[in-house]
Amino acid sequence: MSDDNEIDMGSNIGRLTQVLESEGIEPGSQVGYEICKLIYLYHPLGGKMVDRPIKLAMGESRTVHVTRGPEKRLREAFEAEWKAIKADKIIANVARQSRIYGVGAVVMLIDGQDANSAVEFSDLYKQGVTFNVLDPMNTAGSIVLNQDPNNTYHYTGEAVYPHMRSQIINSPDDIDLTDVVVSSSLPVWLGLSQFMPMFPSMLSTQNLAPPYATVKCSNTAPIAGGFYLDEMNNQWQLVTEDVTVSITGLRNAAVEDFLRYIQQYTLGDEAEMGVMNIPVVQDERVTQNELNIIAMRKTIKFKINYYQQRMRNVARQLITKSIPTIYAEAK
Repeated sequence: MSDDNEIDMGSNIGRLTQVLESEGIEPGSQVGYEICKLIYLYHPLGGKMVDRPIKLAMGESRTVHVTRGPEKRLREAFEAEWKAIKADKIIANVARQSRIYGVGAVVMLIDGQDANSAVEFSDLYKQGVTFNVLDPMNTAGSIVLNQDPNNTYHYTGEAVYPHMRSQIINSPDDIDLTDVVVSSSLPVWLGLSQFMPMFPSMLSTQNLAPPYATVKCSNTAPIAGGFYLDEMNNQWQLVTEDVTVSITGLRNAAVEDFLRYIQQYTLGDEAEMGVMNIPVVQDERVTQNELNIIAMRKTIKFKINYYQQRMRNVARQLITKSIPTIYAEAK
């Protein structure tokens, strides 16, 4: 993850321009939800202005003193419960929402109890307690989602398929920075972005101006007869894979340069993969009938080999360097 003292503009110039040219930040204007979100995500100082004071305020653990009763046992029980409900994370999240949008809210829910009834704090230790952190978009509700902010599943889409619910998060803190999702060569392709942004297939940014490329990895198959376990019990399996890179917005010479860039990378001592075929550039026909035009879309098909454990290591490095883009779709 980038150092807090660095300013990294990255590939977010377009978003930053959108913020700076917005009518919502002119003197006397009311700043809307979307602009607040964009400033936090893309302005080089936006995230720091929000997160740094929170990190400083919560940088050290709290010292708890109990004036009545067996202090040590009560303090240990308090600290254990504090950790179990992830209280630090909840406090940081509600403070973050408040600094981004001007308002944030946290709701306490008690298992099996009507949210409209009064809380009996003397009996609270017997109950299961959860907390929801809400931003203005959550508290505004929705015509298609659960609109009750006192419900555990507030603002959870009923139309989200069960196998997709693990992909819906409420905060960047919900992302596991210690593990990876994909088992393909995708991580190394995402890092080869010298010519243009690289995206997983089907996951390119909406309305993105060219040039950019998407990567589809398929038909992963073993080469070696079995895997190797190292002293750390990591599993090393040599595999082969078909990779299709679809490039939008580059002319032939630039695409040929990109192909040579990939080939030069695979010949280096630090390469994480090798190319087994002779890839060539192919034109694709992507049309817009209203204008009678064809997009500059080209594809290159690679047959590669790599160790899956190496890709896991590359993916972990990418995770620690990436800043996720998290936003609510406007209705």
